[in-house]
Amino acid sequence: MFSRLLIIGFLLCSLCARNAIAASLQVTGADIEVAFESSIAANDQAKITVWLQRNSESLALLYGRFPVNQLTINVVSNPSNQAVPFARVKRGRIDGLVFYVDPSYPLEDFFADWKAPHEFAHLLIPYPGYDDIWLSEGLASLYQNFLPVVSGTWTEQQAWQGLVDGFNRGRRDNNQTQYSLSELAPLMHETSSFRRVYWSGAAFFLAAAKQLQLAGTSLPQTLEQFQRCCRQLRINWNGDKFVQRLDQFNKEQVFETLYTMWQQQHSIPQQTELLAWYGVQVRSQQVSLSYQMDHVERRLALYRVDFPAF
Repeated sequence: MFSRLLIIGFLLCSLCARNAIAASLQVTGADIEVAFESSIAANDQAKITVWLQRNSESLALLYGRFPVNQLTINVVSNPSNQAVPFARVKRGRIDGLVFYVDPSYPLEDFFADWKAPHEFAHLLIPYPGYDDIWLSEGLASLYQNFLPVVSGTWTEQQAWQGLVDGFNRGRRDNNQTQYSLSELAPLMHETSSFRRVYWSGAAFFLAAAKQLQLAGTSLPQTLEQFQRCCRQLRINWNGDKFVQRLDQFNKEQVFETLYTMWQQQHSIPQQTELLAWYGVQVRSQQVSLSYQMDHVERRLALYRVDFPAF
């Protein structure tokens, strides 16, 4: 019995040593601790901490604070042909993020990758369940392009090109058009329809953001109101509950109406008119931006509450 306890204790100590708390990020409204796999050298830990700090700050800048009070981040070494081969969010009493990285890559390659802003953006809303996973993946896919604009690591041009490229990938993934979005989302793994599910959700939130602006508010403002009232509540959110709560902050049923429409979609609709409203033109799959004042303000209202100058 004693020897078994020693073995168990040794294994637990080994796990602790493998991922030790090595950094605390300073971000408004949050206690964020980063644990690195012990094989990651100190200078690489410092580099990766800069990357994580910048991504944390950009999320907090979206509406003035970080969406959760506590977060754990685990960084695991994974030699690969890219800086960040894989990442995921862990939902729980304290939310967590896990990044699998190749520490040998320079800092600019980490900032060029979309996975960190995608995973951080998942923290904006609670998990809505697998049937409505297109909502959480959609918002994360939208902001994987816009949060790097907030942090200054991507240009607006890069962000909108990434969004349009995503919509195009989602349309090419329309091989399961016999399924509506509500039917396809829980079958996403079986049908390998990730891109259609993810980018349908991104199109939903981009359309909702337009309607919110027409009603005198914005998507970041609505997300901030949700954070203040509800983000920390331990509720089993589904799509219905979530969109109904978002619409309580607005004079119109923006989210509920679009949610019902989007659930019934059998493909990703063309976004030409919606993109044009934001001053985004697409010719031969290449994006160009209008800098008329109304177009600039509409785009800025997606990125931050306080309309900063970039």
